[in-house]
Order: sequence, then structure tokens, then C-alpha cells
Amino acid sequence: MSSNRIGFDFQPINKFDAAQKPASKEPSILQMEVPKQDKHIDKRGNSLMEVPKEVPKQDEYIVKRGDTLTEIAVKTGQNLQELLKKNPQIKNPNRIYVGQHIEIGKQTNTYIVKKGDTLSEIARTNHTTVGDILRANPGQINNRNLIYPGQKLRIPKRRVVQPERSESAPPTTTKPKQTTPPKVVSVPERAQVNTPTNTTNVNNPTQAVKSSSHLKLSSKNIELSPLVKGKMSQVAEEYFKRTGKDLVITDGNRTARDQAERIYDKILVHGEDIYTNKAALAEIKTAYNQAKAQGKSKSEIVNQMARAIQHQMNRGVYISKHLTGQGADVRIKNMFDRDREAFMQSVKAVGGARILNEGNHWHVEVEAKPTASKTTPQPPITQTPQTQQSPQTQTIPKGDLKLGVNEEYHEALILAQKRTGIDAAALASVINAEAARGKSGKWLASSQAPKGTARGLTQFLKGTWLERARIKGSYLNEIALQKRFIREEKGKIIVVDENSLLALRDNPTVSIVTAAEYGKNNLELLNRSGLLPNNLSDDQRAKYMYVAHHEGFGGALRYLTNSNDVNEATAKYILTKNSAAGLKDKYGSYTEAYKHWAEDTSRRTFPSQVGSKTMNAYVQKYGNYEQGYRAWLTDYVNAKIQPENYRK
Repeated sequence: MSSNRIGFDFQPINKFDAAQKPASKEPSILQMEVPKQDKHIDKRGNSLMEVPKEVPKQDEYIVKRGDTLTEIAVKTGQNLQELLKKNPQIKNPNRIYVGQHIEIGKQTNTYIVKKGDTLSEIARTNHTTVGDILRANPGQINNRNLIYPGQKLRIPKRRVVQPERSESAPPTTTKPKQTTPPKVVSVPERAQVNTPTNTTNVNNPTQAVKSSSHLKLSSKNIELSPLVKGKMSQVAEEYFKRTGKDLVITDGNRTARDQAERIYDKILVHGEDIYTNKAALAEIKTAYNQAKAQGKSKSEIVNQMARAIQHQMNRGVYISKHLTGQGADVRIKNMFDRDREAFMQSVKAVGGARILNEGNHWHVEVEAKPTASKTTPQPPITQTPQTQQSPQTQTIPKGDLKLGVNEEYHEALILAQKRTGIDAAALASVINAEAARGKSGKWLASSQAPKGTARGLTQFLKGTWLERARIKGSYLNEIALQKRFIREEKGKIIVVDENSLLALRDNPTVSIVTAAEYGKNNLELLNRSGLLPNNLSDDQRAKYMYVAHHEGFGGALRYLTNSNDVNEATAKYILTKNSAAGLKDKYGSYTEAYKHWAEDTSRRTFPSQVGSKTMNAYVQKYGNYEQGYRAWLTDYVNAKIQPENYRK
């Protein structure tokens, strides 16, 4: 959700390159008629044979019906420009031919099968899929469940995830003025903390963590969050004391695309029941079934599943802890019974994690509890004088909330506080910043943004409101089910009456409680990212909550992280959360990509917030759009979010 002054929705933009969806009748790939006498091709142009007639060389790709260069690039782990450089004979990237040989470069590594290996584990370890390995080894594997020690397999190069939101940021042509960036007064920017080497904040995904020498990764492509790396290093040390053996990690962090590939493979063997969130699984399987019914390729099916997973992540739903940086898989095949017992005892001794035996590996889920530390950054003192408060959320008695002409919203604010623990006065200040007001100063329940789809006291966008309605157990979900605006069918929420559902934004109670639940979710996400300091007062938490309310979670990360002092890990984390990690290929590093992305995004966002005169004044004062927008938003938040005005 964002306000009537912000111009982006939580619905991810999911598009392939324009080459895949031509605007004109001219096809992006020459549409060749399939000869009727070819009995090996079905009506859709798909091969009916297990092994193609023409086996491509290791460093080439043979174009199939329906292919585009962009999709071939994605499949082979490179971008379109790299592919075109290897194929100078291609003059028009929008015109390729069935049967054409495309040079793709070396795309495989060789793996020698060891005793106890399975294709699934080999695929997982090398961050690929069973299907991709089968395609890379035509004629060598007749039975996917039968491989033998010593067998040499070609392992496809790890594919690059296609960003779901297409971002392009042209290089800045003029050097920004060397002015002091705006200091965030009440909502602090990310602090650079000098942490002692013996102190680890595993909840901060961008902080370096010392790893145990007894913690091994089965592949250099595996990435672990500091949270998991810190915890598993402790477990590895304990395990080594008990067994004298190292602990081997076979999987860690996953992108939406990584997770989609895992679920795709599980569906093929009917093993998807390992996922406990059945509602989330149902949504992903719906994407799978729809794409499959449309006759799409495996890559397209996985892309559609990945979009469903990313959509869930945007609203705070994660089907796997691997997506949140809280999951890891540990190799189990080389463990004797005594080793397995030692591992379970090691996890228990360290604490803060739970394990599941999934057959060929242990699945470990690490708890993300805030860790008290003397080095935890404290938020700056606000300029507005405040009464000393407990860092815990206050419970405002009914008579202690001061609303004046807006007294009719009293009950709704107290209900929201009871359901979420979010301070009612903080919620009142958010409404005051978002809602339109009448002449008397009364908040208008049917406030409508002059541009866009934002509506109601808390200015929910259409897309975000519909997503909140699909979250089981939420207040909006409960009300919409009662009124039959939605229904649940096979674990999936179906919208029955969209207009009536959207009209609930004008219901003050539903709008206020939904905003509180959304705010709580955003605070949890910021805490998980390491950007939310401990021991915040209610008023300080309100400012963080509103930044995420106004900007969306991805925008809040951008606002709180200055490109002037961002490090590589932080830049990668934020770009990934904003589906823009692919910009690294264009700019050479995540830090450089982040600078261009932050500037370009601010340049596009700023005009939707204020008039050109105000925008130009901030940009001129602070040197560029990123710093100017941050300064303006800081001033706006400090001026609007003042919960003390609503307490007696």
C-alpha cells in the first residue's frame, strides 16, 4: 500500500523482454509451418520424442518453435547482449528460425556420480533442476531414478533469475554536488556499527558473520544469510566436538525463481505435500496448472510460478524459510545413526532452531528473534519533545485517546490496537497524514486520491487491498468472507464481488484495522531486514511504520539506505527485494547498480508527491533526486506523524 501521493503498487511487474511479446503482427520469431509428414511434432510444435533428432553440441542451442532470444539467454544464464555478441550472424534479434544453431558458450560443468547420490540432490546442490540435468544429458539417463557411481553428468550452468520488474537506470551525466546528504532526524538511516569480532548480530542480513571452519558448503553458489550462517556455525562447532566431522550445507537462501523450480520438481513426483502452508501452495499450483493448460514451456511455467511466489512475498507470505533467509539444508547421506543423533543434540544444545528430516537432507529453520547487544544502534533523539515512554507498545485506555472532531473513529482505533498491539495514537497520526479532511478538520472516510486507485481513510491501493483480503485470518479477510465478497475454494481465496470488496475501503473500521495489520507486518519485515533498531518508543515506531506505509516495504529500504555509504551486501539485499538485482550486470557491482537505481527511482517518484517548484528546490539543495527525495520525505514524516497530538 502507498498513499495518494505515491505512485507504486505492490503488484509486481512481470514481463519478458519486448521481443517475446511483439506489438505488431510481425512475429518475434519466424513462424514456420510444421510439415504434416513429421510424425514427431504435435500441433503445438512440441517434440513427441524423448531425445531430439539433432543433439546440440555442448556450447550451442538449437532453436525450437516458440523460442525467443531473450528466453534462450535466460535459460543459458546470460543476458541478451552477451548472447548477441557470441552470434554476430544474428542481425535482427527479433527474427530467429526453428532449427537455427545459437552459440551459447560453455554452459556445463562435469559431475561424477558418487555412491548414494540422487538426481534431486545433485540438482539441488548445483542450483539447477532435475529436468535441466536430463536435458543436458540426452541419451545418458534412461531412468531418472537410476544413476550409478562413476557416471559423468553434464551440469547446466546456474541460470540467472529474470528480474520480475524491469528497471533501467541511465548513468548520471552530471556529477552530483558534494553537499551533505539530509540527516534523518526521527526515522534514522542505517547506522554503520563497529561490532566487536566476538559479537554477531545474526538478524542483520547485511552484516558480516564469522563462519566456523567446520561449516562447509557443497557448492560455491550457495548463499546463507548472516542469521543462518551464525546459527549453523555454532551448530557445526558443537557437531564437530561430538563427532570430529564437518557439517555440510547443501542449500541456503533462495529467490522466488529458485523456489519455483523446487516446487515444480516436487509437483512432478507428487512430493509437494512437504509444504505446510497449504493456501500458499494452492496459489502456486494454480499458476502451475494455468501455465501448463496453456501449453507453455517448462521455463515459462516456472516463471509464472515464480511470479506467484514473489506476489506472496510482497504481502509477507513465505512458503519456505529459504525465502526469508531463515532456512538451510544439511547433508544427511554420509551420517551414521550416531552422527544423526549427534546432529540433533547439537541443534538442541545451541537452541534457536528446529529441524526436519526430509529424507536426503535435514531441513533447518532458524528462529529470527531480536538479539540484545551493546552495539545495537540507538535511534537519534527526535526534535519534537516527547514524554519518556516504555519501548514496549502502550495500551491506551479508551478515555485517553484525544480525537476532537474525529471522535467517531475512537472505537475502530481501539479495536485495531487490541488486534495488533500498534499504538492507537500512532494509527491516528497515520490517518491524519493520509485522509482528506473536511472544513472542520474531520477525516473523510471516503477519501479518494486525485490520481491512482488509493481510497479510504488509510488510502489503500486497489491491488494492495485485494492482496490483504486474501490473507487468511486478517480482519479484512474475515469481514469479506462474512459478506460473501470472497470465498475459499480448495485452499484458495476467490474474489466473488470485487466492487463490493473494494468499497470496504470506505468502511472506517475495516480500513483502520487493516492499516494496523499492514503496519505490523511492515515493522516485522523491517526488523527482519536489520533496519529497525531495538528499544524504539511508540512514536518512533510510528514513523518507521508510516515510511513503509507510504513507500511500500521495498521503498522503505531505499529511503533508509543512503547510496553514498551503501556496501555491496546491503545493495544486493535491497535490489533483490525490489526485483532489480539484474542491474548488477549493467553496472558491474551491486553498489554501483544501487546508486543508479536509487537515483532513477527517486526521479520517477518525486513528481507524483509534490509540485515541480518544491521538487526542484530540494534537488538543487541536496544535489540529486535521491538525496532530495529523502530530505523531503523526512520533513514530511516528521511534520505529519506526531502521535502525541492524539493522547490526552
